[in-house]
Amino acid sequence: MGRFSWLGIGLVLVGGAMLLDRIGVVQVGWQPVLWALLAVYGIVRAVDGFTKKKSGRVFWGTFLFLFGVYNALRDLDVVELRSYWLMPAMVLILGFSMLMMYMSSPKDWHLLIPAIALLGIGTFIILTEFGYFYRHDVIETFRLYWPIGFILFGLAIVVRRLSQHSRA
Repeated sequence: MGRFSWLGIGLVLVGGAMLLDRIGVVQVGWQPVLWALLAVYGIVRAVDGFTKKKSGRVFWGTFLFLFGVYNALRDLDVVELRSYWLMPAMVLILGFSMLMMYMSSPKDWHLLIPAIALLGIGTFIILTEFGYFYRHDVIETFRLYWPIGFILFGLAIVVRRLSQHSRA
């Protein structure tokens, strides 16, 4: 059985949904359908990346899946997501995507540092929006200490390279 194009199938489904909406058969907005298809495409890519041990596919698949779900939920008004939630959502999505890259290839443990940093930053931003922290304090803390992320990530790369050379 030959490979089929997920993009082609997605375009047919989106086009069909848009046509049915325009001729009045079904009242569906095209945007939630598009976001749902993006989420489905993303999860298919992520699973494919896990099975083929391709961390780039895992990252982008996870990213597209979570971004599609976020936007579908927003457009369908399932959850009240205001515009200021986009930035912390993107930070969390990037963090989860990097975490999934690590999970697909645990030998790349250095990916945990930016994943944890992004997840922490996103969490602090959301907790600030809920009033658990003062916005000024969070901004000031990140302004002062963000270079620690560079230091930890750089050390992880150096240690990983040293351990690879010692095995060779």
